[in-house]
Amino acid sequence: MAILRQTGGSRTNQANHGIEERLAALEGAEAARILLANYAAAVDAQDLTAISSQLDRTVALSAGEMTVEGYDSVVDFFQSAFAADPSRKSHFVTNMTPRWLGDGTVHIDAYFLWTAGEESKSIIGWGTYSMRVKVKDGCGKFTKIGLTIRHMGEIGEGWKLTSESV
Repeated sequence: MAILRQTGGSRTNQANHGIEERLAALEGAEAARILLANYAAAVDAQDLTAISSQLDRTVALSAGEMTVEGYDSVVDFFQSAFAADPSRKSHFVTNMTPRWLGDGTVHIDAYFLWTAGEESKSIIGWGTYSMRVKVKDGCGKFTKIGLTIRHMGEIGEGWKLTSESV
């Protein structure tokens, strides 16, 4: 039985507070998963407009030793990355693990794999994402994009397993 209490002339259901927080966490996790899947598709398409629409104004991006902060700097990062490597890619995002932080914020970790094709070679790579997403009205925007590439190389060459590769 739900416990009711009187507050300012209206009755509120105490049991609903926990349910509402859990519902917000579930909806936030789903918004983060959708945002990450759409991000991978936008990177594959090298669609700067789509990526730009996924970024919060306060976004920061880290890739290896490099960090860029702010919307314009992150958009510039993607524009430069696409210009430097125009090869066609297919990204696959797996093991998405969202964690509700409260106040409309979700942290999501995931693995990514990608294949890329150039004129005479095929590339394979993988790594991890560590993202922070702000959710408002069911729509997510990245406030943090962290990516770590663990391996990238020609498929025909294979790869040597090291502590960095696993």
